Amino acid sequence: MGGWIAELWDYVTVWVGLIMCNVDDCDWPELYREKHVLARKKHRCTECKGNILPKEPYKYVFGKWNGSVSVFKICLHCQVPQKWLEVECGGYLFGELYSEILEHAQEYRKMFLYRWCVEMKQRKNAAQAVG
Repeated sequence: MGGWIAELWDYVTVWVGLIMCNVDDCDWPELYREKHVLARKKHRCTECKGNILPKEPYKYVFGKWNGSVSVFKICLHCQVPQKWLEVECGGYLFGELYSEILEHAQEYRKMFLYRWCVEMKQRKNAAQAVG
């Protein structure tokens, strides 16, 4: 590569290096299992804090990080932005979906990322209103 192409490549490489995802510094689990299930009772989504109602599908995650066992329940709505982070950044941190998506929305200026943040807030508010 020569000339302007090389300069552009250097610029893109430096710019992309400035975008840092939180998953870059995370600890990987010693044990990890996830499965997709239907709720038999009401649950709370780990990410948006919204309700997962009986008969709704959700992702159940069991893992062990630094010797501590954790369980996460993720509603169908939050699985979409999680998948986007998985593809875009190589992963995500459980319980940090809102802040991760908001950070990317501010960085990339993409409306769909802001929409996900609004939807997460609406689900949390709806769950709090119901109790």
